[in-house]
Amino acid sequence: MSANLFRYWDYPVLKYMDGMSQAIRRLKDLFHETVSARQTCAATRDPPARMGVGTFLDIMEARVAMGEGRDAGGAGKDLFDQKRLIDNLLTAFLAGTDTTGIALVWMLQQLALDSKLQAECANEAMAVNIEDADESEILARLPTIRSLYWEVNRLFGAAGFLVFEPVEGKTVTLRGRKLLPPSEGGRIAIFTMLTYCNSTKEAGELAGISDPKKFDARRWIQPDRTVKHPPADAYFSFGHGLRTCPGRQLSHLSATVCVATILRAFTLSMPSDHPRVEKITKFTERPDQEIRLLLTPRSADASDARR
Repeated sequence: MSANLFRYWDYPVLKYMDGMSQAIRRLKDLFHETVSARQTCAATRDPPARMGVGTFLDIMEARVAMGEGRDAGGAGKDLFDQKRLIDNLLTAFLAGTDTTGIALVWMLQQLALDSKLQAECANEAMAVNIEDADESEILARLPTIRSLYWEVNRLFGAAGFLVFEPVEGKTVTLRGRKLLPPSEGGRIAIFTMLTYCNSTKEAGELAGISDPKKFDARRWIQPDRTVKHPPADAYFSFGHGLRTCPGRQLSHLSATVCVATILRAFTLSMPSDHPRVEKITKFTERPDQEIRLLLTPRSADASDARR
């Protein structure tokens, strides 16, 4: 980062003192290796190895970076070349560090406060071989953790506000408000305090849920144990329309796997003297203090069962 802001940082020796630049370089090398491996798999039609960023690469349409996407005339350079793909991966990784991290903090706190919920999630985690299962199998077998993730993001989401503006030539109705395109005098609509927007009576009606102000970790689990995705018009935690966060599925997968991995190894609790935790809004919405958790290793019998 600093190398882009200060020219003197490019001088020999000094530039190597910038830890962020070194970290970004290593991340880009990792993403290049991952994309190249997927390109090789596509060329040979071999099934790709399981990769942590694989799902996000699918979402970003890595095939475009493999030469399938062209400009409007059908020729010319790729619309979404490999450099752009790598930059999007880097953006998602850096932006998601804070936002997904905040979601994880709230998820772990809720589990520490609710022993019954924690036991349900731990039982799911114990039944999945996370090291060998693919992403779809992991998500399918962890419905309670996934529902917890969506509910945490509904009421404790990291984004404090979103800005909406319709594309040219289209009028968009969002939460009963008509947003006109710029040529028709439309203005930018700013939705502040997204977690409040997600908990209104109107949002509850759109989502088909009762008591939208109440936190319910199992809210999105269906009778067949599948997980219902919250409706986009009622759930703004990851944006809306063309500006929906491209890293949404990556956050979903990484947070789910992280919580499951922790629960396979530890039981969670909070100190009895821990102060009440509230939300505060800065650049993101976050806890108003550091949350202290007690992690107790699970018994040897449980460890054997995990294997």
